[in-house]
Amino acid sequence: MSLAPLLRGGNTIDRSALYWHYNQHPHSAPVSIIRRGDWKLIEFLETEDVELYDLSKDPSETNNLADDKADRARKMQAELGVWRKEVGADPMLPNPDFQGAR
Repeated sequence: MSLAPLLRGGNTIDRSALYWHYNQHPHSAPVSIIRRGDWKLIEFLETEDVELYDLSKDPSETNNLADDKADRARKMQAELGVWRKEVGADPMLPNPDFQGAR
C-alpha cells in the first residue's frame, strides 16, 4: 500500500492498522511494529520487550504505557504476531557467529 497520500498532506488511508518488521535494519534493533489509530506498539525481537505509546498524547514516544495498558499491549502484540505469520515475515534467528554475551 502506498503511503504517498499521507505524505502529500492527506490524513487518512483505508487501512485499520500499519505494520513494520525490521529484522536486519542497519540503524535499528530487530523490531516489529504495529500502529492502530493513535496507538503504536514496538516489539523488540531479540528481547521480547514491548513498548506502547499513545501518539495523540505522546508523539515523541517518551512515555511507555505497556505496563499501564497491559491488556491493550497484549492484544496488539498478538495481532502483530498473526500479521507476521500471515505475511511470512523473516523470523528473528540467533547469529551463530556472535562472540559476545547472550
